[in-house]
Amino acid sequence: MADRQGKIKKASSKAGESIKHGVGRTKQAAKSAATYTKIRVTGIFPNSLAFLSTTELLKWSESITHSAASVYDKALDAEYLKSHIGGGNHRMFDGGHDLVSAWGAAEDASNDDSLQQEVIGYTSALWKDLTTERGLPFVTWSKDHYDASAEWLSSVVPIASKSWFYDLMSFDVFELLSTSLGVAGMVYALSKDDKERLSEMLGSMGVISIMSANPLMGIATVLCAAHSYAIKKNELDKGKLATGAGIAGLSVTIFGILGLPILIELGIVLVVTRLIKNATVDHRQFLLIMKKRVALLPNMRPATGKAYEKLKVNFSNLAILNNDVSI
Repeated sequence: MADRQGKIKKASSKAGESIKHGVGRTKQAAKSAATYTKIRVTGIFPNSLAFLSTTELLKWSESITHSAASVYDKALDAEYLKSHIGGGNHRMFDGGHDLVSAWGAAEDASNDDSLQQEVIGYTSALWKDLTTERGLPFVTWSKDHYDASAEWLSSVVPIASKSWFYDLMSFDVFELLSTSLGVAGMVYALSKDDKERLSEMLGSMGVISIMSANPLMGIATVLCAAHSYAIKKNELDKGKLATGAGIAGLSVTIFGILGLPILIELGIVLVVTRLIKNATVDHRQFLLIMKKRVALLPNMRPATGKAYEKLKVNFSNLAILNNDVSI
């Protein structure tokens, strides 16, 4: 009887050890999976935002939403059709394309339409414009005031140009999408008190909002950083902030200069990001290496001239943001 009880006790002990060992391995696997997921998410995050900031996507969306002009489209463009004010940038000046003015134009488009038709016409007209490269203005500007402001900003801010200023004063569908994606990621990081992930996201969003002139993303980044510091009492990780900024800046630069099909560029960006993430790269050292590579481009074949100028501008933007090196 005693032998039987001893065998039962021994078997129970072994079973308990096996269960304990299995639980331990499960926890370790879960921890590894979480770490792997974190690396993947923080690596893909800046690539995704940079991808959504490319003009090729807007060309694609415009080709999908393009259709014959409706009475509501013509109502929004009424001033431009009469005076041709602003040319290709007329939405900024014609008083028919900011959200409030557009509704007034849609209401006056027809005398015999219903409220439902006006709402549908208003939404459809704005949606078609929102999916184009020019997007929609936040407010309507007077042309003289706009030109003076663009000229002044271009003269005092190194990364600014007139086209950059136009982009800053307008928004499009992919800016809304990328900002929403960024906010969702930051809210998740805040909810988990993940300082490293949040810092890297803030770095990525800060750089992309400036290089792509996306004020919505810029405002969201500032508000989230303020919330983290003032309310959560979390100090940002400067190393992760620089990593996120560097990868985002590199991603935007690659998308901006290669001129390849956008999906091929996306593949290159993902590969380059993975190589950088898997190595220990000091962000200042990385910028210095980039500076040397850019400096070599003018000595290459003439076809690289335009690419050199574009890369020089993008690299200078990235260097200014990191306060490290100039070119």
